[in-house]
Amino acid sequence: MFPWTDNEIVKMVYNQDNYKVIYTGSKSHKAIVFFSGNGIYYPNTEDEFRKQIIQNDRYEWVNISKSKRIREYYSVIILVRDIWKQWYVNGINSKYDSVEKVVEFIKQLTKGYVVTTCGNSAGGYMATLVGCSIGAERIFSLSTQFYIKDVENGPLIEQNINNREKSIWMDISRMFADYDGVFYFYPVKSDYDIVQFERVKDTGFYIFGLDEEQHDLNIRGICYVYLLTTNNEKLLDLNKKWKGQMINKTRFFSELMPKWVLLSYEIAFIIKSYGKKMMRMVF
Repeated sequence: MFPWTDNEIVKMVYNQDNYKVIYTGSKSHKAIVFFSGNGIYYPNTEDEFRKQIIQNDRYEWVNISKSKRIREYYSVIILVRDIWKQWYVNGINSKYDSVEKVVEFIKQLTKGYVVTTCGNSAGGYMATLVGCSIGAERIFSLSTQFYIKDVENGPLIEQNINNREKSIWMDISRMFADYDGVFYFYPVKSDYDIVQFERVKDTGFYIFGLDEEQHDLNIRGICYVYLLTTNNEKLLDLNKKWKGQMINKTRFFSELMPKWVLLSYEIAFIIKSYGKKMMRMVF
């Protein structure tokens, strides 16, 4: 099944970088590394691969990385992807072709910076693994899979399950249990995510259980912009406030975002809704 066959197109892209480094001009000396997840393209067809990876050169988190607020907060933005969509078991390219090599590469790229890592799902897995391994100040781990030995659509995981060098990374649920700086967000009504939460619920992670059903959390980009630029003190206060509770997503982000931003979105929503109502009345 594509792309897990010996497809020459996939091999060609695997020989390319599959990462981007953006220097923003900010003097903050902070770096953020965004790890793409397995949703980087779908469905798993050569046509979609050509469209999203070759033509569009797609990375997840690109739109958020373009935010003025993000670019003022971080001096360096790094985008990383796994074109195999296999939890980075083969790294990111033919040069950095293992988890260990990716960890060392990111460590060198971010040397001298205060580092944040971020990712969703498979991207959250790698953000947690790399962030903890290189001593990141904070890690935004979203709908993360910490145990991947029995994931669906994981042929390369299955192929390497008995390869000790690769399989050692297939369960990171306890590997970084005492790490201080992992902010883990998960949807409490998603059966898929509950299984993963159970593996890390007793760790030192700062856990935020959102009142959601979708695995990808379905959070607006503007919310992520403020989440990723909020200081740790504020995040820790919120974690303490809602620890063990099911958190309303809208309420949570209203605590993070300036009131004028929330008001502007409410006004825009009202105008949009009013416009649709007027159109129905006219036509």
